[in-house]
Amino acid sequence: MWSLPWQTRKRAKEVGNDGKVRDCEGIGLVMAEYTLLINAAAPEESEPRNRFGGRPLVPKNSKVGWPNCKSCNLPMQFIGQLMVAAHSNETQNLCLMFMCDRDPGVCETWMPDGGANQVILVPVDEDMVLLEPPRADGCLRNITYGATLADASGEDIYTAMLNYVEKSNSTFDNILGNMFGTPEWIQSDETPHCNKCKKLMRAVAVLNEGPDPMESVNFGTGEAYLFDCACGDGKFLWQC
Repeated sequence: MWSLPWQTRKRAKEVGNDGKVRDCEGIGLVMAEYTLLINAAAPEESEPRNRFGGRPLVPKNSKVGWPNCKSCNLPMQFIGQLMVAAHSNETQNLCLMFMCDRDPGVCETWMPDGGANQVILVPVDEDMVLLEPPRADGCLRNITYGATLADASGEDIYTAMLNYVEKSNSTFDNILGNMFGTPEWIQSDETPHCNKCKKLMRAVAVLNEGPDPMESVNFGTGEAYLFDCACGDGKFLWQC
């Protein structure tokens, strides 16, 4: 049996010597289930769907404003939005992700509470509008693309991605990350606490820098980790 972290084994299935998949800890290869984010054509901006780039979608008449970086005091760049089930599972939220791109290395974009990135959760509503950037430069990315979901399994996220690539005849560049489950951290576990309830937040997604290396988000060639809380707060950070 492969040696995996406890968090991975907890949600893993096993393939026994008889070829049957089990949830128990029998003899066999531990296989974890993952939900991958796969690069897709960009949806219409007006549709509440997974999208990277473009303008953020918010409920009409909401008080959501474009966030500024606390380090340089300039508007952050909109990275993208992900559709996420609310903690009650009765409604859907859009996780809007912003990060400063003005002065990399000075503005502490890698920290969940450094003030150089922000996650805003908005409910998906029948009447939604596009939030316009406060200025023309640096607020929007030069590329827009969508993301679909695909199931994959493997001993860890890397073998799961390899299995997906082989079965779908795709490439690693088309994998944008994975959603839910327990993050497999590049460095140590940095799961943030909610500023309101002080509890550990729910892992929403692990994201890479994007499909186009010329138009990638700057995660230091690493990965970003997105979280939310039932209180309505969201955070993200990145490691490399």
